[in-house]
Amino acid sequence: MRTMERSEDGQIPHMIHEIEKKEMVDIEKAIPEKGAWTVNERANVGQYVPPEVTVEIFMVSDRLHHKHFNTTVELIYYLCVHINSVNIRYADTKEPRVKFLLMGVEKDQFSTYRKGTGNLMESSSSLDKFRQYADSKRYEYGYPDMVFLMTGFDVYSEEKDGTKSLNVLGIGFVGGLCTQFFVALGEDSA
Repeated sequence: MRTMERSEDGQIPHMIHEIEKKEMVDIEKAIPEKGAWTVNERANVGQYVPPEVTVEIFMVSDRLHHKHFNTTVELIYYLCVHINSVNIRYADTKEPRVKFLLMGVEKDQFSTYRKGTGNLMESSSSLDKFRQYADSKRYEYGYPDMVFLMTGFDVYSEEKDGTKSLNVLGIGFVGGLCTQFFVALGEDSA
């Protein structure tokens, strides 16, 4: 694209890239009932709500994900772009405003939380194991509000008939932020 200056009406030229659209799904997982509480819109009516809430996120990048980056700094830049994209998505939220902050990054080599074979990762059972993994590292991670796994594995869900659906982009616990269910995972081809 040739370079152009800003036009009189303030528009800045830019390139448009077609984004490949796949039929993919995100899975929401309910917090188990035993000992868990659920968010209620009317709970604590009249309680003070700060004007801005910062959600602190720690990211774990598994070996199939971080192998695409030559250095840890490149990986961190990449994850910062993701967090900034989330902040743009939430820019219009108010009462309270919501901001996301990247607290740290782990380059995991072993994926001990993964359930699956080959390059596959079963979504639900892997999320449960990842929750245990992240919970054991809360102190090391700096007690974040959320831990997110960026995985290079092909995430799938087990269908009722026993087949594997590879149309899964990610999975997380609904209402799990700042609780013991503070994890989510997402497939990313970097």
